[in-house]
Amino acid sequence: MSVQARSTARKRFLLLIVLPVVVFCLEPVWASASAPASVSVMVSETADVVQKFAAHELREYMQQITSDHIAVGDTQATHHIYLGDVPSHTSAAEASELFAKAENLAEDGFLIRSVGPDVVILGKGSRGTLYGCYAFLERQGVRWFFPGKQYEVVPHHALDWRLRLRVSESPAFPKRILFYWPNNYSSVEDWIDFCAKVRLNRLAFHYTWPARDWYLLLQSRILPEVQKRGMEIEVGGHFLSTFLPRTLFAQHPDWFRLNEQGKRTNDFNLNPFNQEALDYVASGALEYLLRMPEASLFHLWADDIEGGGWSHEPGSEEYTPSDQSLLVSNYVVKRLRERLPNADLAFLAITTRFIRPVS
Repeated sequence: MSVQARSTARKRFLLLIVLPVVVFCLEPVWASASAPASVSVMVSETADVVQKFAAHELREYMQQITSDHIAVGDTQATHHIYLGDVPSHTSAAEASELFAKAENLAEDGFLIRSVGPDVVILGKGSRGTLYGCYAFLERQGVRWFFPGKQYEVVPHHALDWRLRLRVSESPAFPKRILFYWPNNYSSVEDWIDFCAKVRLNRLAFHYTWPARDWYLLLQSRILPEVQKRGMEIEVGGHFLSTFLPRTLFAQHPDWFRLNEQGKRTNDFNLNPFNQEALDYVASGALEYLLRMPEASLFHLWADDIEGGGWSHEPGSEEYTPSDQSLLVSNYVVKRLRERLPNADLAFLAITTRFIRPVS
């Protein structure tokens, strides 16, 4: 994999991070006294953005299904769907049992129960409540076969409140992830929406040079969408070596790798045994990654070529390509954690090309 050259000035800088904040307003929709709503979604006024989004989604789809007005917060409605809570007519023993069962679920799990004329959706965490809403809609016949509204199936029928629902779902895998490739996939907003509906709780945005700034350019669009669904994200791709511009080779040839023929070359990766090279790469990577502190995991992958594309330094022959890649990754994440203490950086070892780290 070749690397696009681009010079980077080394300077002191003041970093100002301005991130979009999701404010999801869900105004109660009250039915008139003369025509009370048949169904109302009930969500606490103190609910977080994910629970409010869950109420919004449930109301919107139920209106499509029934072609009726669905209220929010209408205590006079005939039927209620409670999100994250139980109706006041629930006995203390039954309420205690429901909350205990929800708490014993795995993270993102949920239960759906019929309680008198109402339905309760309790999640283990706010995401669990959102997923419970989607599961309830699936039981009404709604299907999401692929990202995009054109692939939804929303049937039209009246709700059958005679059905006694007793549903529990608990994920076997705590992290359920999709890798999104901008050059291969359709609308990023459609994929975020689809992931939540099929209970994926994590999205990795994978991109590479020359589109190293792809996520940053779309950050203000992406963040509100993932935040209101409570999703975690990963960002990055194959561009570690872009933080060492190839144009520096004439001035600092020792920063670059020694190839198999014993010749310094600026083709791939770098010399991980040169401290100045490590510092330069880490400083550039740090400046870049600090612009996306919302990520749960960062990816800065080395050049992915046969043989690894790393350095053959005299006296360091025992360091495999994976060892050298790990040296750089460990140094970058060490520097990164000085600013973001909880930051994690992925280490990629492709088994068909890299020998596992041994040193």
